[in-house]
Amino acid sequence: MTTPRELALEALARATAATKGPWEDAQGSVWENGARKVTEEFVRCPGDNVALAADIIDPRTSLPSPANSKFIAHAREDVPALALAVIALSDKLEAREPRTTAETTADLTHDTALDALARVIETTRGPWRVKGNDVLAPDDVDCPRGYNPENIVAECRTPEDAEFFAHAKDDILGMSKTVAALSKRVRELERTLKGTLANCDRCDALATRSYHHVSGHHMVVCDNDRCHEENFCDECGQVWYGDNPKCEAFKDGGVPCTGTSKHAKSTAYHLRDLPYAAVIRSLR
Repeated sequence: MTTPRELALEALARATAATKGPWEDAQGSVWENGARKVTEEFVRCPGDNVALAADIIDPRTSLPSPANSKFIAHAREDVPALALAVIALSDKLEAREPRTTAETTADLTHDTALDALARVIETTRGPWRVKGNDVLAPDDVDCPRGYNPENIVAECRTPEDAEFFAHAKDDILGMSKTVAALSKRVRELERTLKGTLANCDRCDALATRSYHHVSGHHMVVCDNDRCHEENFCDECGQVWYGDNPKCEAFKDGGVPCTGTSKHAKSTAYHLRDLPYAAVIRSLR
């Protein structure tokens, strides 16, 4: 059985094969009786005069379709974004290192899926398909539901673009549902972990490591190395407590130190990962 992760990778491959984005929807128009009349909806790369998808219509009315055009233009960004979200969430649930970079997944939110779904709802009902296999001539995307004419996109720049258009609707619908389901499972897992696992002894984050303090105490900390460090006075070598501008420790004989410089140093021995540390890290 194909996993959501595998389906997302297939959708990502179709997006990668299509013309590089971003795309935008645009209109051809004429002036008629003193008013602008839209005669054509098409999709293009910004600043490019050659359409990626031309003559985009609503097959129920045979009129130019702003909704279908807007959907196709945004799909170039929506499909990769949702695919990366599915991949990242799948990796988190399997507690392994994400295979995508922070840069590509940082802006993945629940709102991304909702915005993409809203654009899908406004389009011509699917499924959509590629019509024709002649690589020399532009492929059409049509909707095989008995509309006349059937073509949604009469002319595509490349067969790869046509393939992407035809799958985008089902890809977005499927991956949006998957993102919602996986996000829910991740949140449930995170709540369970937060309710049962220890917090860092120095902050409120979940602990991922344990160590023995130089004083002999057993401590647990998060991945922030500052949480197992303390400040030491450069003059007397003792622990510098608080944010005071001068060291408040006492030298031999009870003389105040009053040193003015300090350095951070780890106080940890035998620092090691706690069980489930990988799961905790994957939830970030």
